[in-house]
Order: sequence, then structure tokens, then C-alpha cells
Amino acid sequence: MEGPKRCPPSQIVRRSHHRARVRRHTESHRKPKSAERGPTIRLALAGFLSRPKKHQIHILAEFIAEAFGDLKPHAIGQRQVGLINAYLERYENPFTKSRRAAAARAILRHLEHKFGAPELAHEIAKAVNPKPRNVTATDEERRLLIATAPPHLRCWLMMCSDLAIRGGTAARLGPNDYDREARILTFRTKYQNAQQVPVTAELHAIFETCTDKSLPFVSQLPRTSERHPSARDRPPLGRPTTGNKLGKLFKAHRERQGVTRKLTAHDLRRTTARNVYAITRDLRTVQALLGHSDLPSTVWYLQDNLTTIPVTALELAKLPPTTEKTQ
Repeated sequence: MEGPKRCPPSQIVRRSHHRARVRRHTESHRKPKSAERGPTIRLALAGFLSRPKKHQIHILAEFIAEAFGDLKPHAIGQRQVGLINAYLERYENPFTKSRRAAAARAILRHLEHKFGAPELAHEIAKAVNPKPRNVTATDEERRLLIATAPPHLRCWLMMCSDLAIRGGTAARLGPNDYDREARILTFRTKYQNAQQVPVTAELHAIFETCTDKSLPFVSQLPRTSERHPSARDRPPLGRPTTGNKLGKLFKAHRERQGVTRKLTAHDLRRTTARNVYAITRDLRTVQALLGHSDLPSTVWYLQDNLTTIPVTALELAKLPPTTEKTQ
């Protein structure tokens, strides 16, 4: 009895080559299964949307989800990039535009690497690098704004000005952060860096009147005095407050005192940093005062106020006269 007929080897080779050609042609005209069956853009950005609403990447992810969140990541094209660029053009503040453009590029790279979206991050318009804010307060402005402020606001302004502490950090500092014997404040900065700052005699006298360890200094001080009897625009007494609320109070106080320049508490911090640098000429001292973990952040504060190059330094740095060749 004869067995099943077998194809000659040459015919098997031809059939395998044909199958390979058909497979290559089909795959070249078909999107990857992961791209076709993957989540929508809204679902792909769920991690970004779960971040705090103030984060730049959350703001951009929310806009993209509303604008074209129902599309698949592989369907993003020039039209969607144009929508993002038009959205960024609405912002006049160069800091905001630069940060949100960077957030948009991060989102597009995430969709590209994780979900097979086209490479379009480079199509986001590049914002001009913003220059650092160089606003500082004059001695007269500082003296006027601090001396005429209500006690609770005055304490906050002095921590921002005299100790160069950020407004949000100064609003939450209390007796638990203060060593009365050493006269040193110990706290965590905005970026969770440990910092110790010596306290001036005037602030020490104010801190001595605050005995409730459950409340910040600002919340324990009276909101009125003989000079400030008005009760308008004041935070509730005996409750923790925030730097944003105190900033609004400072804005109203500044306008009442007739200061036309739009000074902020952070401008007082910058003023102190520049004054310390003018006295010490030591970037490391200013870095320790501001609580920065890296020196470039400190240089950002002093970018337009750096030390000029003295000619004596050039004379000392050049080659000794005995090694110089005569021309």
C-alpha cells in the first residue's frame, strides 16, 4: 500500500517563500494590534490626570483629553498638534508657556513610547526661554510695608524678608519648628530639603509671644491693633492659613499704602538674597539661606547681579612674566 504523496523539496521552498511574501505585505499595510486595540488617549493619560490639578502636566493632559481624548494614540496627527500649539499661544506669561510646552512634549513622548503614537513631540512650538524675575524692593518700600502691616501679616512678611523663607513655608511654621534657646528655625523646604535658619532678634521677640504648639505663628498673632482696627480681608483667628491667602492680604495692604509696584512676598525673599550676596560675595552662603539643593537655582536669583570681573584677578590668573613670550 502506497503512502501519502509528498511534494518535492523545490515546491515546498517555493510555497514557503510565497507565504513569507504574503505575510510581509500584510504586516506592512496593517497597524500593530497594540495600536488598534489599545486604550483611548483619555485612558492612556489617566496617570497624568490623577496628579494634582495645579501641576502643568495635569493641565495639559486635561486639555488633550477634552480636545481629542476619544482618539486612539496612533491616530494623533498634525491637526491635534496644531490644537495644542493654539492652546499654548493663549498664554502671554513666558514662564507659563514654557512650562506647559514642556509638559505637552512629555505627554506626546509618553503616548509615543507606551502606546505607539507617532513621533510628534518635536512639532510643539518652542517657547522663548523666560528671563528670571529681577524685581526687588527698595529699603523704603520694605520699611513701609512691614511697619504698617497688621501683626499677623507683619510676622509673615518679616519671615519672607528678614529670613528669606518662601511664603507658603512661612505660613505653616510654628513653635514646634523653633528652638528658643538656640534661636534657630528648623523645617523642610518646598522641595523637602532640610533647612536651618537663625532668627533675628525682632522675630525672636514675636515668636516668644506664641505658645500654642498646635498653630503656626501667623495664626496666633492678633489681626488688629490700635493702628489696624479694620476687620476686612483678614484670615480667621486661631486657624491655620496659607501663603496664597496671606499673599492676597499683602496685595491689598500694598495698594492701601500707595506702593504702585506689584511686589510680592517672594520679591522680598529675592531682595534679601541679593543683599546677602552683595555683602558676602559667596554663592554658597546664599544657597544655604535660600535652601536650594543645587547651585544653578541660586544663580537664577542673581543672574543679572553677578560679580563683575576685577582686572586684578586676570593679572593673577595669567602666566608668570618669565614664561611669557615677547612679541
